[in-house]
Amino acid sequence: MRDSEIEQWVLNEVRSMTDGRLRELSVLSINGVVNLRGTVRSRNQKDAAEMAASGAKGVSAVISHLQVVPRISRKPPTVIKTQVTPPPAISPGAKVAALGT
Repeated sequence: MRDSEIEQWVLNEVRSMTDGRLRELSVLSINGVVNLRGTVRSRNQKDAAEMAASGAKGVSAVISHLQVVPRISRKPPTVIKTQVTPPPAISPGAKVAALGT
């Protein structure tokens, strides 16, 4: 089996096991040894892609370089309001106590 055919088998297997959710994935086969590169959204997606690749026709080994990059939340950041209170004013005739005396 040619490497280009193995790559196609792997892509088809990965798509079927992950419901086509993986979009940032590249597959390279050299003599049946498959290299996976790209990013996935979860550890479950990574495991599914690796398992699908290892079960594809013609694959003798899988080398995974997949990185898990969680989806960034689209919620606006929470604004934390702070209030700075100025120190009390010192009247001109007041005595100031020194620390350590």
